[in-house]
Amino acid sequence: MIYFTNIQFWMWIAISLFFGLMVCELIVRLMWEILGINRKDDKAAPWWLTGALMGMVERLFFTIAVALSGPGAVITAMIVWITLKGQTHYNVFSATISVLDRRAAYTALIASLVSMIVAMLCGSEIYNLIHQTVKI
Repeated sequence: MIYFTNIQFWMWIAISLFFGLMVCELIVRLMWEILGINRKDDKAAPWWLTGALMGMVERLFFTIAVALSGPGAVITAMIVWITLKGQTHYNVFSATISVLDRRAAYTALIASLVSMIVAMLCGSEIYNLIHQTVKI
């Protein structure tokens, strides 16, 4: 548990949470601008709940999961999470999804993928830090 007192551990957690938030938000804003979607048209829950808060929670969870089990151990869980989230928010597997909802769903899926990449990179750095600090 010595790594919890290491400043680099907390630095990578903060980078995962806040840098990931900024990058994902930038991607969503750019894609919605390109696709001509207004956030008010989004029928999902408020963006700060589904986008910002949920993104930070998922990045924290997956960053720690990668840090504890290694970079390749949680990829399947990440893909399942992105799929479940897409279905929950936008009904991506429904034949009746509107064009607007489909564009918003694809934007959310890409932002989720970027979020998982940030979690994977930061978690990998923590994993390397743990294995340098603690000799197994």
